Amino acid sequence: VRPDRFFDWTANIEAGPGGLVYVVDQRGQLAAHPKFSPQGDLIDYAGVPAVQRILTGSRGVDVVFNPVENEQRVIAYEPTTKHGWGVVLEQPAASVFATRDDQLRRILTAYGLMSVFVVCVVYLASRIFLQRRLVEDGHRATVALGRAVAERTAQLETVKNEIEDLYNSAPCGYHSLDKNGVFARINDTGLEWLGYTRGEVVGKMKMTDILTPGSINAFEQSFSALKERGAVYNVEYELVRKDGSILPVSLSATAIRDRAGNYLMSRSTLFDITQRRQAEHQLRDANRFLDSVIENIPNMIFVKDAGELRFVRFNRAGEELLGHSRNDLIGKNDYDFFPKEEADFFTRNDREVLDKGKLLDIPEEPVHTSNKEERILHTKKIPVLDEQGKARYLLGISEDITERRRAERRVAAQYAVTRVLAEANTLDEGAPGLLQAVCESMRWEVGTLWRVDQAANVLRCVEMWHMPSLDAGEFKAFTTGITFAPGQGMPGRVWQSGQPFWVSNLVPDPAFPRGVVGIKYGLRAAFGFPIRLHDEVLGVVDFFGSEMPPLDDELSRMFSAIGSQIGQFIERKRAEEEIRKLNVKLQGHASQLEAANSELESFAYSVSHDLRSPLRAVDGFSKILEEDYVAKLDDEGRRLLGVIRGNSQKMGQLIDDLLAFSRLGRKPVVAAEIDMGALVWDVLKEMQSQSQPGSVMPECAIQSLPAAWGDRVL
Repeated sequence: VRPDRFFDWTANIEAGPGGLVYVVDQRGQLAAHPKFSPQGDLIDYAGVPAVQRILTGSRGVDVVFNPVENEQRVIAYEPTTKHGWGVVLEQPAASVFATRDDQLRRILTAYGLMSVFVVCVVYLASRIFLQRRLVEDGHRATVALGRAVAERTAQLETVKNEIEDLYNSAPCGYHSLDKNGVFARINDTGLEWLGYTRGEVVGKMKMTDILTPGSINAFEQSFSALKERGAVYNVEYELVRKDGSILPVSLSATAIRDRAGNYLMSRSTLFDITQRRQAEHQLRDANRFLDSVIENIPNMIFVKDAGELRFVRFNRAGEELLGHSRNDLIGKNDYDFFPKEEADFFTRNDREVLDKGKLLDIPEEPVHTSNKEERILHTKKIPVLDEQGKARYLLGISEDITERRRAERRVAAQYAVTRVLAEANTLDEGAPGLLQAVCESMRWEVGTLWRVDQAANVLRCVEMWHMPSLDAGEFKAFTTGITFAPGQGMPGRVWQSGQPFWVSNLVPDPAFPRGVVGIKYGLRAAFGFPIRLHDEVLGVVDFFGSEMPPLDDELSRMFSAIGSQIGQFIERKRAEEEIRKLNVKLQGHASQLEAANSELESFAYSVSHDLRSPLRAVDGFSKILEEDYVAKLDDEGRRLLGVIRGNSQKMGQLIDDLLAFSRLGRKPVVAAEIDMGALVWDVLKEMQSQSQPGSVMPECAIQSLPAAWGDRVL
């Protein structure tokens, strides 16, 4: 069957007055309807109760009240068994019942008036009952529908009020601008922020009327972008309130368009960013302060990203230390600037810090700067974690301790030299320890001590020391087998000039023969200084290393002091040798003096023995005269006799003292308290006894004298 004929057939079905027949498909959409063209838009009838029953496969007849037509309608529906479509016949209930009444009258006419009467009565009764019931059902349906409409209207009104309240009371500003930028709508929050009333703004003011001059250009650009692209986000402006104060805001907006795509108005949202601006200013001030601190700290500060360990921050001290600008450093890693061994060392420590998540203190970290100079750093590294506790950056602080370490090495070298020289008996004995001490303190690989051979007028090698890790066999054999005249090679130059000599970069040079050999062992720098005693150069000490610090004043003074210290050691050892020889001579003289003293002691003993005999006779006879013949003597005689006895006794005491004095080498000092007043009187008496008769003695007044402590014999 052709669909157009089918549709024409359904349209031509006679359904009585006010009746119609329509067809729906399996989705509940009209397939044919006498009032709608089949070529028009599809109309969905799936919500009609009769169609719903067709879609479930039901058939039947319903009587329903149609509020649009304000009448009862009888609807018959029948689904097709093959295609899932359905046919609906709809008639006004009045027409349906009128047809039935006409049929009943015909039947009553056929069967008799009585039957017609009875049937009519029954019909009328049933019709009245049915119509009443239909009216009641329709009324109840109308009341329910009205109640539902009222409830839905109230709900919609509530929602409308809530939306309106949400719009006006929102913590942000809402507004709409027409195509000319004039306010079409604005909420209460926006009005409160600006200080205007709705009547002053809506339909009267443009957005540009409340913008600062600096924000107008930004608004015009963003407004054009909104019309073109349909949306703009997070555009910042400064609004001017009614009182003249400034309100910083952030705006996001979308465009409302008609069906033709023409711009109608905007839906715009404003956020007050005053606190954010203040926070940004505070953060900017804090960052400025932090930047100032970081930039003015004398230590190198750097920050690396945790992923590729590339520099993301560097301060001025770091630039000055490494000799690279931060523009060269940012975005690059250690391998772009440092030798591979150093870069490996730095990277290994960085990874350890990031993996363990704790501070790493590196007491000594060598680094080569842009001019190839080695600096020594004390570095501390620590991870910078994110909110999840994962390392995001690595922070490093490095203190340049090069000068401190050099000073410590200089002090250590001087102390070691002093200790070695203090323990050595000769320069040859102390030379190995001296060279080792200096090399280990200064981290130099080779050291040699040369002594001046005055007879041959050349420098000869006394000792050479090198680091155990250096296989310097050829260099040592060459050094110990060569001599230098004044001005020849580095030792000869130092000897001739009497000044330190420093070479920072050895090159093959016939005038510097040891340097040619040293280059083979990676020895690229050399330094030598004289051993001086006053103005005389006694020798030279030189050193070779893979690298050496520049010869500054401190280093020059230190090695000048060491050279003088070694010279004084040589002088002291010479003096000690002279003293030893003098001691040998003195020991010989002491033996001779000891023999002479022994002979003198024997002679003194003999003399004292020979002198005692006549003294005893004089004293004995004087005593006899004093005891037996004192009566026969006058006063003068008795006085003279007393003088004779006193002098003889005194002479005996002197002989005893002379004998004791000869034994002083063996006799200890016997100290005792001495009465100095009595001693003076003894001297006066002796002077009086020795005076000539008739001589005048001076008068002496002796005051009280303090006692003394000593050996009376001596």
